[in-house]
Amino acid sequence: MMTNKNQLLLALGALGTAAGLTLAGCAASGPASTAAATTTPDATATATASTTTTAAPGSLPSVPGVGLDVTNIDKSVSPCDNFFQYASGTWLKNNPVPAAESRWSSWNQLINQNETVMRQILVEAAANRSAAKGSNAQKVGDFYASAMDSMAIEKAGLKYLKPELDRIAGIKDLKGLQASLARQQMLQTRSVLGVGVRQDRKKSTEYAVYMSQGGLTLPDRDYYLKDDARSKQIRSAYMTYLTNMFKQLGDNEATATKNANTVVRLETRLAKASKDRVALRDPYANYNKMTVAEANKQFPNLGVTSLLQQLGLGSAKEVIVGQPEFLKEASTALQSEPLGDWKTYLRWHMVNSAASALPKAYNDESFRFTQALTGAKVQQPRWKRMLRATDATLGEAFGQLYVDKAFSPETKQKALEMVNNIKTAMAEHIQGLDWMSTATKTEALKKLNSFTVKIGYPTSGRTTRP
Repeated sequence: MMTNKNQLLLALGALGTAAGLTLAGCAASGPASTAAATTTPDATATATASTTTTAAPGSLPSVPGVGLDVTNIDKSVSPCDNFFQYASGTWLKNNPVPAAESRWSSWNQLINQNETVMRQILVEAAANRSAAKGSNAQKVGDFYASAMDSMAIEKAGLKYLKPELDRIAGIKDLKGLQASLARQQMLQTRSVLGVGVRQDRKKSTEYAVYMSQGGLTLPDRDYYLKDDARSKQIRSAYMTYLTNMFKQLGDNEATATKNANTVVRLETRLAKASKDRVALRDPYANYNKMTVAEANKQFPNLGVTSLLQQLGLGSAKEVIVGQPEFLKEASTALQSEPLGDWKTYLRWHMVNSAASALPKAYNDESFRFTQALTGAKVQQPRWKRMLRATDATLGEAFGQLYVDKAFSPETKQKALEMVNNIKTAMAEHIQGLDWMSTATKTEALKKLNSFTVKIGYPTSGRTTRP
């Protein structure tokens, strides 16, 4: 009888094995045999099944329910000509990209199913008026209810954003600009740079303060610098978006256009100093640990010490700088560019970051630009957008409500057993390798046993399920 762990290995290897056998057949077959394989797939399947039943002793029998969904196969296509279309063509035909999406796969279907459960949790939490103050149900329910109350949002207009816009308007000098950058970090507007705390990549038992490139509205530097038709089209749409949003804020046409050009100019300067996506993949080049004093010396106009203090990180003695050359350029720009231009830039980042929480006119402008950027034809329904906003803002609290509803201790235990079976099977596989030395096997097993399993939710700490 097949063990659970071997079933798992069979399932994980099924796709690779099937692809390998099919492509090996392509390599070994001439045009005539290829045509036969394409036009008579049932015969091929029968032959494969026959081979399985007469396999040598000790080989694994086939298991119903483990393997590939053959209904996705497009039998009109030869796997020798286009294996992707052969393997997935029918699925692609039966699952067109929905109008609200820019991409689609079976993972998106799973996400949709899960979001249906999440929506039910949020609706129940929003309707629960007796939840204890400060409880997860109260915080999550109130947030989602407020996010879904579009009438109240329309009535409020810019009421809740105005204090932040007034703060920006009140900046008088470089020191005030530095203080505003700290405020922008807390509000997560992605202005100029990124500052955050996470595990030290070279010492995972410690947390570290990271400083990195940022400050761009478009996805990365290439969107500002490339001259192909698509990039120019996106930049044109971005200019329209900027101009219309400044007009929504009360600027006249000429002022809005001027302000839009200012934002694009500053962001383009930051883009030129930014690393591209390939360069960002190098973990060593993007890890530059230095003292706070050294950071102040290299980036004098960022006000690193006061920045960290305002963020509650004043006790940090060191920072890890991802892209020093970018921060040097940002520091120079903060001093050399007109203060008024930086205030325009911050004003833009503030309203753009809050667009989903503002009246419909702002949200519509934001989505029109999203259409140009992603190709989505219609906007996601409000409940889905606000669900994701709730998850992004109150992820830990929402997560605990989700666990209570949809991820029982029994389900977690099953998942743990599955992972432990995989670990056991991997250990057996390592021990059976004839090309690996005993010393190497020992190190490999040590690495395998150091693997920390994280399923669903932690079993200790502040995020433990109630």
